[in-house]
Amino acid sequence: DSHLLSAAGNIGNSVSNCQSEQPNYHQINMQRFLAKILLFFTTSLGLSAQGINELIYDATGPTVTITACHNPSGDLIIPEIIEGKPVTTIGESAFENALFLTTITLPSTVTTVERQAFKSCRVTAINHPSGLAIIGEGAFSQCGNLTVLPLGPDLERIEDATFASCTSLVSVSLPES
Repeated sequence: DSHLLSAAGNIGNSVSNCQSEQPNYHQINMQRFLAKILLFFTTSLGLSAQGINELIYDATGPTVTITACHNPSGDLIIPEIIEGKPVTTIGESAFENALFLTTITLPSTVTTVERQAFKSCRVTAINHPSGLAIIGEGAFSQCGNLTVLPLGPDLERIEDATFASCTSLVSVSLPES
């Protein structure tokens, strides 16, 4: 929202004919109005949560953990590398209650999906190449629209209640190991 307000502020300042250094009441209202219009169009066009700037992550160590996402909607592709480091973990509750996400594509660098990472999402598909080794407790619980989840050969552990209340889930492909 702050990026949108800033962008709308730039538009509002371009539109405004005011010469004063301090924005007046009408300029501020124009900026807010333009920010709302910008937000409406980006959301309705499915542009939210498509870029790396929409993801919230922790890159303090040698790897990156995705911790949340602003306004997640549509199809989301998690990048392999952020700030020159591999994305290895989807953090606890990172996408919990993401009601407008339809699909998520994880890179092969992701090895861990922590507990409740996708709990109560309306996501229909989660795509990932091999590499996923650990799926935390309740990671996909209450994902009522999730229908199929293929799991790769690197899978080592699935914790309790991972698929609890996944009422549409018809297929989970497990590796032979």
